[in-house]
Amino acid sequence: HYIAPNLSYHLMITFDFIVTMLIFPMIGLMVSFLGYAKRQKGFEHLMRSAILFVFVTPLFLSPTMYFVLFDIYKIVVIFFSPYLVYCVIQGIKAKKTNAIPFLMTLLLIIGATLNIFFFRGSVSYFMYAAILLIGLFVVSYADEFTSVKHQSKFLENQILTDPLTGVYNRFFLTQIVEQNTLNTQNHSDTLIFFIDLDAFKQTNDIYGHMIGDQILIILAQRMQSFFKNKAYTIRYGGDEFIVLFPFNHEQDIETLKSRLEQALNQPILIDQLSIMQTVTIGHALYHRNHHDLHEKIHMSDANMYADKQKMSL
Repeated sequence: HYIAPNLSYHLMITFDFIVTMLIFPMIGLMVSFLGYAKRQKGFEHLMRSAILFVFVTPLFLSPTMYFVLFDIYKIVVIFFSPYLVYCVIQGIKAKKTNAIPFLMTLLLIIGATLNIFFFRGSVSYFMYAAILLIGLFVVSYADEFTSVKHQSKFLENQILTDPLTGVYNRFFLTQIVEQNTLNTQNHSDTLIFFIDLDAFKQTNDIYGHMIGDQILIILAQRMQSFFKNKAYTIRYGGDEFIVLFPFNHEQDIETLKSRLEQALNQPILIDQLSIMQTVTIGHALYHRNHHDLHEKIHMSDANMYADKQKMSL
């Protein structure tokens, strides 16, 4: 009956003290971490020390001392506020994420401090600022995380894709070989198609390289459409492509290869020109748990050239 009210009052005062005292160093660290202005390590160390002080103080001081520390805290807020305002304004000029809401929150804290310090106003403004601060913290770091994730994905795509056709490039194939990706991702064998454009140099000489580039793009799109994006389509070289297709042996390989040739060997329409660009396809079957994908790629390449030789006879 006597202990509970005292305990509740003590906890309430301690909670108010911690929340109120944490707002300013937390917003100082956030302004610094979000890069609104040039980061100052000395300032960051000071803010971290202030946070540690806030959590340690209730262990050694009675609640009656909190009011003395709070008066000191108000002076510190007023002293450092111009610097934080300057940093956030720099962030606004640099179009940093959430800089304007941050400035509004900071001004609310400064206003609440001045109101309490000079006019004995309510501390409730600090609670509003704490809520805003938590919201800004979540939103800002969510935005930063999303931005970094998008940039990482963009750079990954730049590294692994062919800039002309948009399909994967030879470096992507190297990653598959080195990381043994096919064995870890697929539970089936992989059918390798090695696709070479017939007499593509003559096509470039006749129609020009701009038309030649359009032919490469259209054929790459046909490959992706044929396999319905279930295969890795890779530009292996200038006029050579490799397709890695998960194969479950339900289809006949020669039938699938014939259908692919038929899909690719259709006339290509570019600028009212109808261009007949044929391809030759070699294939090899890569069994799961097989450790030499390069060997199978060379085998599909050799089979392609063998077919090309047969057609030239």
